[in-house]
Amino acid sequence: KIDKIIHFIDLSIEAQIIGVLWVMYVGKELENNYYKYNAGNRLDSKALDKGLKLFRPYYLEYQRWRNDAIDIVENRIDEGKRSIMISLDIKEYFYSVNIKQDEITKKHINKIIDKCEIDEQKIVIKRINKFIFQVIDKYSESIMDKNGKGILPIGFLPSLILGNLYLNDLDK
Repeated sequence: KIDKIIHFIDLSIEAQIIGVLWVMYVGKELENNYYKYNAGNRLDSKALDKGLKLFRPYYLEYQRWRNDAIDIVENRIDEGKRSIMISLDIKEYFYSVNIKQDEITKKHINKIIDKCEIDEQKIVIKRINKFIFQVIDKYSESIMDKNGKGILPIGFLPSLILGNLYLNDLDK
């Protein structure tokens, strides 16, 4: 009996490279909007600038987040303040989001485009961004949802950035 199926996106290497370019140029700017305690799937800015790697190791970021949370609760208890710590894990998160290109573009991407000083850069970022959301739309249609719900493709690097951005209000 199969309990569940996990769908990984099957993209050409060219499409994955475009995804990496989006992460390097758009994703890096989007990360500036994250709440300070966001810990998962974070870019390694120092290594990224040198072209060495994109993301910090997830397990190290998780350990840091967990330890910081425990320290905060322990400090509150030491100060005589009542505290409770809740840990939340959203099952099948990438399948349950509802990423909307228009909302993200209006709120975040247009600000990135406006910062560009050269018109060609604006055009390239618009095209790459459009491509990223076309991938998300096609994946959403083909895997699960015919109702226009934007689910995130597992195995596509922009999904990591967009997933964090989508949860940013909850993190706050």
